[in-house]
Amino acid sequence: MKEFYVNYQDKRLFFKVPEGWEVILFHEFTSPSKPLDPKEKIREALENPIGSMPLEGLIKPGMQVAILFDDLQRATPVEMVLSELIPKILRAGAAERDLLLICAPGTHPVPSLEALKKKLGDQFFERFKGKIIVHDSHSKENYPIGRTTWGLQVEINPYVASADLVIGIGQCTPHPCAGYGGGNKIIMPGVCSYKTVVQHHLSWMRHYCSRIGLLDGNPFYEEIVEVGRLARLSFKIDVVLDEEGGFLNAFAGDPVLEHKEASAYLENLYGLHIPELSDVTIISAHPLETGVQATKALNVASVFTRKEGVILWVSPHTDPQALRALSEELKRVEELSEFQKKILKGEIPDRLLNLSVSYIMQVIYFKSLTKRFKVVNVSEGVDKNLIESLGFTYFSTMEEALSHLRKEIPKAKVAIIPSGGYMIPNMGLIS
Repeated sequence: MKEFYVNYQDKRLFFKVPEGWEVILFHEFTSPSKPLDPKEKIREALENPIGSMPLEGLIKPGMQVAILFDDLQRATPVEMVLSELIPKILRAGAAERDLLLICAPGTHPVPSLEALKKKLGDQFFERFKGKIIVHDSHSKENYPIGRTTWGLQVEINPYVASADLVIGIGQCTPHPCAGYGGGNKIIMPGVCSYKTVVQHHLSWMRHYCSRIGLLDGNPFYEEIVEVGRLARLSFKIDVVLDEEGGFLNAFAGDPVLEHKEASAYLENLYGLHIPELSDVTIISAHPLETGVQATKALNVASVFTRKEGVILWVSPHTDPQALRALSEELKRVEELSEFQKKILKGEIPDRLLNLSVSYIMQVIYFKSLTKRFKVVNVSEGVDKNLIESLGFTYFSTMEEALSHLRKEIPKAKVAIIPSGGYMIPNMGLIS
């Protein structure tokens, strides 16, 4: 009998599937090759913008230029991008005194000075002291700039609202609701008010088309694009990193068009097609195994698995505290739709206000997931009660989990994804 495996931290967990189970997909991933000179790739992207005139055509002397960048929760090499971007902006006629660097953390906690220094690098942190702004989604100074087609009241950071030119630096990644991160997401949620982000995210997150790998027809993504246009985001640089954070490519230009090119590039590398929905999906969280990042593999598996099917999720839970907090919140939520309605009405408990909106989304997502699938978690040395409090079944080894499932499911079509944290489901299968 053939042996299969999933990746788990720095090792492989080998196993054999039970008799009567048919493997319809086993995806062995090979990391793409990296460019020799990442800075050269960034330089090329800036000199050949997609769907936009070069920066020299956008910048006029005397303009106040806001350069937005993401926070430490993203691995974007901001210092590297700035080393190419700022000289180009200055050569185009802007004065250094008119540049603002604005950290766009969305509703994540405000980063510390140490975190900002790490993100920007010592040189830029010192050079732009007094010109570095950190967006606060709870600030009363966030400024209304209009409504989207769907009626969303958009409030953004006042420094962004008053800038003459807005440029963004970010990273194109798979995203569970927006299809792909990057693009206009540096504006929404990056520099929007907490109220605006809550209204947008919770209105669309459970929509059928708000899903990983899908842009066209995705309302979560399409409203983000509108918010970006209202905020006048004129130019965006998005990098693409591999599953271990290594630099692969850079795209620049119009925030929508460059992002679509970056997304297509990413899908070509990490896109995954399955011939039919599986009864059982065996998936590892690798390489995103820390905290709630590990749940991204669950999102991938949910696309590939039939309703009421089984997701066997393999994850080491190196940061169980994040799951423990999530577990406590799940105990408080009895009726999912009512919880979501209350949040949309602005009835947000104080204990949640200091947490990111993505955390509230995790509560809704986990509650929804256990209604649609049976989730079995394999993890070494984690608290069984913690996993079961999430609504999952726990086993410490693959052998135990498969032995248990074989009794419940004598025949099954099975998908095996050894490293699921960075994969992008091919949506062509599902209409």
